Amino acid sequence: MEKRTPLLIANILRFIGIMGFGPLLQFYMKDIGTSLFLISIFSSIQGTITTFMAPVWGAVSDIIPSKKLILAMSVTIGGIVSIFYYFADNVYEIYSVGIIYTFFVCGFDPVSMAMSANNSLLKGTSAPRELSFLNISNSIGMLSSRILLSALLLLSSSKSLILLMSAILISAFIPVLMIREEKNILKYRRKATNFIEMVFPALKDPEPLKRNGMWALYIASFLRQAGTAGAMGLAAVFIRDVVGLNESLTVILAAINPAVQIPSNYFFGRVAEKIHPKFIAILGMFFSILNLVFMGFARNYIMVILSYVALGFGFGAFITGVTSYISMYSPIYRRGEMLGFLSSARAFGRIIGPLVAGVVSVLSFRAVFFILAIMMSLSIPIMFKFTVTELPKD
Repeated sequence: MEKRTPLLIANILRFIGIMGFGPLLQFYMKDIGTSLFLISIFSSIQGTITTFMAPVWGAVSDIIPSKKLILAMSVTIGGIVSIFYYFADNVYEIYSVGIIYTFFVCGFDPVSMAMSANNSLLKGTSAPRELSFLNISNSIGMLSSRILLSALLLLSSSKSLILLMSAILISAFIPVLMIREEKNILKYRRKATNFIEMVFPALKDPEPLKRNGMWALYIASFLRQAGTAGAMGLAAVFIRDVVGLNESLTVILAAINPAVQIPSNYFFGRVAEKIHPKFIAILGMFFSILNLVFMGFARNYIMVILSYVALGFGFGAFITGVTSYISMYSPIYRRGEMLGFLSSARAFGRIIGPLVAGVVSVLSFRAVFFILAIMMSLSIPIMFKFTVTELPKD
């Protein structure tokens, strides 16, 4: 068995679970009489927790001997806590569960990315290739979750399916246990002399954030996530009410995005071995902007399909380019932390994007997509100007 396989299986199971909770909890909150405003606040709460905690989990993983310990805690404790969603009787109890749940599950992304990048040191492959496999597993999990839910919701209630998603998330613990960590990697562990250095090393030494334009990619990641989260959060209603497609077709078309992400991640993972990841990330941003432009002009299902195809290609290129760039230019002993800041930037985008979209939608539904596209386009000159192509010196 390939050394990467248990990590990929764990990530697929984890993604099925966490992606399933999204719509299920929205349906459940609506069923118990929660207002749309309070439902939308829930995602902002989760995004806020992730914004602050993802870099912390990444930083801690750079110190402790076993990164898979954090992965195990993430899926088991997060999964066990998620069971309490089932017993929540009101939105505030759901909020409380969600805060604790997100605290643990948000550690998986930066740590798994760091592990994948570190695997390239031992496998004789490359960080872009290893990260592309991890990103493919994300997309497979997302697609599987949507297919599974679309079928199961015909047979069961959203509340009862919460328990199934919890079980799937907890089951990821089994492949996590099978992950083999090489002792050779331990020599790259970061040293810390106090609590602040352990969980917030950037406060003492922010140099890796400034060097090689790393900060520019975090800003770009924030802008892209804000744009896509804001637009896609309203896309289903837009497609149904403005474009005029029925709900069933709307759901089916939305699955194009994760389906396209799978070959896109693989393709750009290979391309990033030949072309500098800076340019892969910029190309991904271009496709992501096209996604919003196509959706804004959509009058029929063809433009909607083009929009989701562009989104899938955009994600594959951008996430491969950005994660490869960060892995290339961040110190190995702080790689988890730097990738944690990526998760943080994206989570912050998921908070701001829907707020912008909500304000603009009051004026014009179609304008949402064009305004967000303009906002995202600001990232392209930033990436061109401030990121580098010279090979790292250390």
